[in-house]
Amino acid sequence: MKTNFLIGIAAAAAAAYYFLTGKKTAIENLIIKPIDIAINTQKTNIMQLVFNLKLKITNDSNFSVKVNGIDVDIIVNNNIIGDVQKNLPFVIAPKKTEIVTIELSVKNLSIVQTVINILTNKEKVTAGVQGFVNTDLGQVNFSYSANV
Repeated sequence: MKTNFLIGIAAAAAAAYYFLTGKKTAIENLIIKPIDIAINTQKTNIMQLVFNLKLKITNDSNFSVKVNGIDVDIIVNNNIIGDVQKNLPFVIAPKKTEIVTIELSVKNLSIVQTVINILTNKEKVTAGVQGFVNTDLGQVNFSYSANV
């Protein structure tokens, strides 16, 4: 009887180890690719700059990954003008890809000059984001920029 109990404990420990190392590998191999950032001209005005950010998140592992939220710094012409935290709890199934669209809105005085240049001078703007995705076992960093 003791032998069966010890075998059961060893099997449970091995299963837990397999699960945790598999989840760790899933987080380490999660691919986050910002595929588009664009100014939402319908919502942008002199006091508010609004971007639409599309993230492609690919889970190549054999384990599901729970995404708890996304933390993003918004960068315009190499200046961080704001940050956004979005709580988007969802699960990415094994061997699947999800595309998430996030509306990023910045309302502060540091963007007034940027908005004026965009609207009046038709100046080219480099917009970007950097941040991380919070998962059930840690964070995965990403960054992206584009001329808009």
